[in-house]
Amino acid sequence: MKHVFGKSITTKFGLLMVSLIVVTVSAVGLVFYYLFINLYLDRLTTDLLHRGHSHAQLLSEDFTQYTLEHVAMMEKEADTSVVVFNNMGQIISQSEPIRELHSKYMNMVLETPKKSEMVLSTDWENNEYIVTKSPILHNNLFFGTVVMFSPTEPVKRTVSILKWMIISSVFGAVLVSSGFVFLLTVLITKPLIKMKYATGAIAAGHYDLQLEVKGDDEVAELGRSIQSLAKDLKHYQETRKEFLANVSHELRTPLTYLKGYAEVLGKGMIQSPEEQKKYLQIIQSESSRVQRLVQDLFELSKLEEGSFTLRKQERNITEIVRGLVEKVQPAAAKREISLKVFAPTFPLIIHVDGERMEQVLLNIIDNGMRHTSPGGKITVSLSEGDHGVEIAISDTGQGIPKNELPYIWDRLYRVEKSRARDLGGSGLGLSICKQIVELHEGEINVESEEGKGTTFFIWLPKIKKEGDKS
Repeated sequence: MKHVFGKSITTKFGLLMVSLIVVTVSAVGLVFYYLFINLYLDRLTTDLLHRGHSHAQLLSEDFTQYTLEHVAMMEKEADTSVVVFNNMGQIISQSEPIRELHSKYMNMVLETPKKSEMVLSTDWENNEYIVTKSPILHNNLFFGTVVMFSPTEPVKRTVSILKWMIISSVFGAVLVSSGFVFLLTVLITKPLIKMKYATGAIAAGHYDLQLEVKGDDEVAELGRSIQSLAKDLKHYQETRKEFLANVSHELRTPLTYLKGYAEVLGKGMIQSPEEQKKYLQIIQSESSRVQRLVQDLFELSKLEEGSFTLRKQERNITEIVRGLVEKVQPAAAKREISLKVFAPTFPLIIHVDGERMEQVLLNIIDNGMRHTSPGGKITVSLSEGDHGVEIAISDTGQGIPKNELPYIWDRLYRVEKSRARDLGGSGLGLSICKQIVELHEGEINVESEEGKGTTFFIWLPKIKKEGDKS
């Protein structure tokens, strides 16, 4: 009788644990589900509204056919689309053909206040598009409206996957707990409850949590994974904020110059042709700075998304290096810097994307020239090892402080002494270089001594030929 009673208690406790796990997983899943949908939709709508606002701002400054075509062209390669109305409600530009699905939104545009920027539709469950509108205003005069369309199909697809993952998680929890809960109930109850609260804390945005994890079993590994996830999420949030702040700062300064000098020229506030030429040179220089930053951000985005592809071929790295140095020689000579290459006479054949490797080498050499005084020198040395090729790029510049060396690969990080605008650079180049080298299955390192110079070492794997020594 006692045995039956004990078995009954175990069964009841086991069923209770199964139920608790199901409820916990479901609750956390629902929290993440609604949190994800709200954040995802809010992000999508905000980005769409911001994109439309940017187009409207651009058109308000230059309401010409060229700008209209430029706006439409920008959206042709994107998932979003754009339609531009004039002040009479007539369509004057579009990135894709108008379909019947667009018609009801067109009527909504005409029925809403002309000068109001707003979201026209966010009902992703029942509509084909999320729609926003932004007025084109200049000196409070209404020129037209920019209407942005974002298809809801990706949202529905993502939500469907999320639902499937949550349902799978619930069923998985039932199956796993049903098989093992009766044997492990006492051992896993306490840590699982702690993990439940931990995941709830993470969902609520509290990432500073500490889980007491003991042992090496699956439960302990889960606890460590949750703790690691919390740290990663915290780091992601902090770096994301810092990155956005840095990008905003990097863009704000040149844009301020562009706007200021453009207004000076536009209002005719110049005293001489020399002054006009000076202002135009500044505008050109700052435009190039913004263009380089945007290009670097675009490449960094492709690298981090995994959509960056290499076109590797069998190339003689010596030829690539010599060809690049020959291109850079005039710039080095203008700065009164000696630039030399030391390489073996025989070919060094590796599997490499020549264009991307030129980009890496150019970035490092350009950095060296910017931080090397006239009369200094830069040397590029190539050597062959048993399994690869090493490229050493040395300069006699100002060097990098030892405590800052670990951070030079971070996005938008620049050594304090090189933050002045006259030295240029976006702070993204070395981060891109490192990822390109690693995509080649290579390594990049740096040694530097403040006041004496810096040396970058790039190691790339060599193609193994028949007869090569192992």
